Amino acid sequence: MSHVVPARRIAAGLAGGAAALAALTLAGSAGAVQLACGATITEDTILTGDVLGCSGPAIVIGAPGITLDMNGHRASGAAGNRAHGILNQGHAGVTVRNGTVTGFGLYGVRLAAADDNVVERMRLLRNLTGIGLVDSTGGVFRNSTVINSGFVGVNLTGGDDNTVTRNRIQASRGQAVFIQHSVSETGGAHLVSANTITGNGIWVSLGPIGTRLVGNSVRGSQRDGISAFDGSTVITRNITRANRGFGIHAPNGATDGGGNRARANGLGRCVGVVCR
Repeated sequence: MSHVVPARRIAAGLAGGAAALAALTLAGSAGAVQLACGATITEDTILTGDVLGCSGPAIVIGAPGITLDMNGHRASGAAGNRAHGILNQGHAGVTVRNGTVTGFGLYGVRLAAADDNVVERMRLLRNLTGIGLVDSTGGVFRNSTVINSGFVGVNLTGGDDNTVTRNRIQASRGQAVFIQHSVSETGGAHLVSANTITGNGIWVSLGPIGTRLVGNSVRGSQRDGISAFDGSTVITRNITRANRGFGIHAPNGATDGGGNRARANGLGRCVGVVCR
């Protein structure tokens, strides 16, 4: 049962067996509404229960400038799911916070052409990709945990001036943070800072301009701790330890911001920047 909450707060209850559930569109100043898998929200939303076993997306953002507060609850994908957990296509100024998204066959959270979004205090577990910002600008992903991504932990494709900071990223099968251009946007000026990464590390492809990697710790990668192929990348005060490849590998050069450290990496310390 859902609980009555004030106007512009939408209560959400558990709705298992997602294949049989119809999506709900929540509009206007709705009061208490039980949220099913696939719901589209257009108002500030506070969950009062989990949204479990979704065969499609769990929650779809349907308006700009709103907040989805998961209130400590969980959204999960059904076995064999090939969808996104939380999907925002084209809506600016949205905040998603304080929940767990797990078991989705695409992205745990996907922001597509969605500028100035904030995603914070989230746990993204066992999704194909934890979070992706695609052709999105000015986004912030912070103070979150990303574990056991089947492909990439954090994916920045195109877009400009996105920030990934103070996250714990573990055991991504691909890269923990992957930065690349898109078909329509070169992208760049991203900031990846103060993240603690265990397992595969940070990869900056050739193309994105002026990415800044600052104060990250990368340990235990099967590859390089940090790989940067665009010479405009700025690399400052990162720590790379016990990675199988190089600590930092920037074969096309990089802007050396100083203070980088590397220890016990299989192929050596650093290429393209100086490491202590």
